[in-house]
Amino acid sequence: MSFCKYLNRYRVVLVLLSLLVMVSFTLAAPAENAESNTKNRLLDPIKKFFSADKNEISDEDFLEFAANDYGKLLEVMKANYDSSIKDYTGMFTKQERLKNKLRKPQVIAFKFRNEPFSIFMQWKKNPGKADRMLYVKGQNNNKMVVHPRGLLGFIRSVERDPKGKDVLKTSLRTCDKFGIRNLLNRVTGLYKGNVQDKGFSAKYIGTEEIDKRPCIVLETIMPNSKISPTRRLILVVDMEYRLPVSVTSLDGKGNLISKYSYTGLNFNNGLKDKNFTKKANKL
Repeated sequence: MSFCKYLNRYRVVLVLLSLLVMVSFTLAAPAENAESNTKNRLLDPIKKFFSADKNEISDEDFLEFAANDYGKLLEVMKANYDSSIKDYTGMFTKQERLKNKLRKPQVIAFKFRNEPFSIFMQWKKNPGKADRMLYVKGQNNNKMVVHPRGLLGFIRSVERDPKGKDVLKTSLRTCDKFGIRNLLNRVTGLYKGNVQDKGFSAKYIGTEEIDKRPCIVLETIMPNSKISPTRRLILVVDMEYRLPVSVTSLDGKGNLISKYSYTGLNFNNGLKDKNFTKKANKL
């Protein structure tokens, strides 16, 4: 995995990137030239801090893709995930607008495995009708196994269709669409489906820290999208993981459609079949 060993150096670089972008807006030059100069200077300090591994995408190139080639950046992140990640655990925070009503943020502890697709969730804040959920593709009649809340809380578990009407009433996305790789698929689909449209843009806009980790922030504008109600998408990419850790979707009026974030991530824990049984997860 492309985990950087020099976290403090990354922070210095990211601060410099932000300062360079801010300075570029003060230049008394035509807007087109200012944008070009910003992209060129974005990489100036990188060479002082990073050296490339011959067999990997260098940190310099990764940041250059962020500045100049959003499509290539997405492909690099997918390749990084596919070559490096087998499973991971952490906290998942989601907030969604359902039936034009913005729901409270939910905080969920999870464990996830790629093959077979396996996900267990335990709600820590603002649960819905269930507070625990297990889904393993091809098992349990290919159904979710959930522990209901409220008056039915005495029931140990029930099976539910992961794409059933009752599920779609409570979430924008079904459990089989969970995960960082699915997030990358979704963002890539939006990029490819809108990149030729008038008014489309995708660019680096700054830096941010999530989980006290250095990240870069990218913004996609798609005012004429025919495939999604999203008009502005904000993607936050962890510079060590080289993976997205947050994505925010906004409509044309700036209203939040959805926001999903991953924190406390631990990769490649060696999760086995036994970690995704009903018994192991008290279901």
